[in-house]
Amino acid sequence: MFKILIVDDEEIERESMKQILNQAFESLTIIQASDGQEAVERTLSDQPDLVLMDIKMPGMSGLEAIKAIQAQGIKMNVVIVTAYDTFSFAKDAIKLGARDYLLKPSKISEIVETMGRIIDEIKETKLKMEESEKRRLTFEQSKRVMERDLVTQVLLDHVHDVEAEHLLELMEREVTEEMFCFVVVIEAHQSDVYPVLQNAIARLGDGFIGPLYRHQLPVICFRDERSYRQQATEVAKKLIKVLQHELKLPAVIGLGQPSTKLEEMKDSYQQAIIASMELRRTYAFSFYDDMKMSEHQCDIHYHTYLSGRFFDDIREADFREIKQQVDKILLCYEMEKFPVAEAKQKISQLIWMMGKTLEEVHISIEWEKYSFFATDYQALFEEVDVYFKELIANYNAFTEDKETDRMTQIKQYVMEHATEDLSLDVLASHVHLSPIYISKLFKEKLGVNYIEFLTTCRIKHAKRLLKADQLSIKEVAYEIGYHDPNYFSKVFKKFTGFSPKTYRAHRLVEQQ
Repeated sequence: MFKILIVDDEEIERESMKQILNQAFESLTIIQASDGQEAVERTLSDQPDLVLMDIKMPGMSGLEAIKAIQAQGIKMNVVIVTAYDTFSFAKDAIKLGARDYLLKPSKISEIVETMGRIIDEIKETKLKMEESEKRRLTFEQSKRVMERDLVTQVLLDHVHDVEAEHLLELMEREVTEEMFCFVVVIEAHQSDVYPVLQNAIARLGDGFIGPLYRHQLPVICFRDERSYRQQATEVAKKLIKVLQHELKLPAVIGLGQPSTKLEEMKDSYQQAIIASMELRRTYAFSFYDDMKMSEHQCDIHYHTYLSGRFFDDIREADFREIKQQVDKILLCYEMEKFPVAEAKQKISQLIWMMGKTLEEVHISIEWEKYSFFATDYQALFEEVDVYFKELIANYNAFTEDKETDRMTQIKQYVMEHATEDLSLDVLASHVHLSPIYISKLFKEKLGVNYIEFLTTCRIKHAKRLLKADQLSIKEVAYEIGYHDPNYFSKVFKKFTGFSPKTYRAHRLVEQQ
C-alpha cells in the first residue's frame, strides 16, 4: 500500500483531496493532519511515502514543518499545496527538496497528473532501492561463503597464489595490510551458534571468518591503526564479553603472531591453537608470544617442532616423521631426567592437536579415549610405539579406496545441483562430510578448490544457455544460481575471457 499524508488546516480541503486521490488511484492509504505540528508527529510515527503539505496554516507553517521533519534526519517526499499569494514560500519549499507543488485551486486533471507522475517516480525509486539492497545482501552472503572457503584453504591446505588472488578479486578485496589469526575454541557444541558468533565477530573488526568445525572457529583479522597488541587485546576482550554474557557460551581464544603475507597465516593459525591450549579456564585469551618457553633444550625442540613442520606432517599423513620427532623429544626428556609425568603431558598435548587436526579432514583416531599409563620412560616409549602403530593402521584402513569413491559421488552431486544455492557448507550437509574434508578432497583429487569447480560447472551451463539464445543475460544469471547479473558477468569473463554478451554474439555468428 502507498501511504499519503494530507496536511491542511481546512477539513473540507483534506476530504476533497482524499476523495480525488482515492478515485484516481488504487491501493492508497491516506492519513491526515490539521496543522504543521501534527504533520511532524504523523510523519515520524506513520512514515508516509508522500506528504501533501499546505504552506500557509495557523501555528507551525508547512515550511516550518518540513524543516522540523528534516531536522529529525527523515528523508521525505513532499508536494507543496499553495495559493497564489504564498507562491514565494513554495519556491523556498522547492529549495528544501519538495518534489513539486499544486496551486489552490487546481483542476482535478492537474492534481491527478502531478500526483500520478510523482507516485510512479517514488515507486520506481523504492523498487530500485529494494533491488539494490537485495543485490547487496546477495553479495554479502556470497562474500561470506568465499571468506570461509579462503580461510579453509589458506589455513588448512596448500593454496596456489592464483587461487587466493582469484577469490580475493571476486570479493573485491586487496590484502596489503598486516594481519593475524585467532581461534575461538568452544567447549560445548551448539549447532545454531555459528551465525550469531559470525555476526558478533564481524562487528569487532575487518577480517575473514572461517567455518565452525569441531568446536574451533578460525578468524583472519586485518590490522587497523592500533598496534597489534592493542587491537588483538580489545577484539579478544569484546568477544569474550559477547561469549560470556550474550551467548552464554564457554570458550577460550588463542591469538597467533601477525604477518603481512596471507600464505603465512597458517603459521599464525597454528600458533593460535597452541596458545589456546595453554589456557586452564574459560572466558580467557592467550597470546602465542606470551607463552612461557623454557630455555631448556628439550622444550625448545618441542616448541620448534610444534610451530614448524608438525601440522604439515599431520596433513601429509607423515606419521613416521611425527613418531621420530616424538621419540627425539622423549629421549631428550629422559636424558635430562625430566619427570615422566611432565613428558606424558607434553606428548598428550601433541596427540590432542594431532587428533583435532585429523578431525578437520574427517578422520577420527579416538584420541580422546587414549591415555598414557607409563610410570617410567621405557614403558612410555612402548606405549607411544603402540599408539602410532594403531594410528597408521587406522589411517590406512580409513583412506583405502574410500576417498576416490567419495570424490566421484561429490562431483556427481555438484554437477547435478550446481545451479542451486550450493555453498561448501550446504554441500557438506548433503553428503554428510565436513567442509574442510571436502575442500581437501578437491585439492588433492582434482587440483582445484571447491568454489572453482562449482563455478566451472555453472559456467558450462551458462554457455549452453547463451548459445540457445532464449534467455536474457539476466535470466541466464538467475538460472545458473547467481542473484546478481553484474557479478555473474564478472565471473563469466574471468573464466572464459569474454563477457556473456560477447560470448553469445560470437557463438551465434559461428552457428550461422
